[in-house]
Amino acid sequence: MKALKTLVIFMGVLIIIGITSLIWIVTNRIYNKSPKKPDVTIQKELSLKAPLNTVFKSIHYSNDKIFINFEGNKKNKILIYDQKNFNKLSEIEIIK
Repeated sequence: MKALKTLVIFMGVLIIIGITSLIWIVTNRIYNKSPKKPDVTIQKELSLKAPLNTVFKSIHYSNDKIFINFEGNKKNKILIYDQKNFNKLSEIEIIK
């Protein structure tokens, strides 16, 4: 019986701590004066030609990498560049 009483008190304390931390997190996010802005900045200009028989489809940024997707009739190409110095890291060819 004593162990059950101790367990109930411990769980009550955990509930109080959980609710308090939840309220703190929600109020911190609501009243945060400076919302986070995307950390993507382009310092240089990149000029490239589309691979043969393809057209530009999309561009994505992730983990300091730029993914440029080109779509063609028979194949798609994804070019991967380093965002800091625009070096070509990889090229992925997807055959349809």
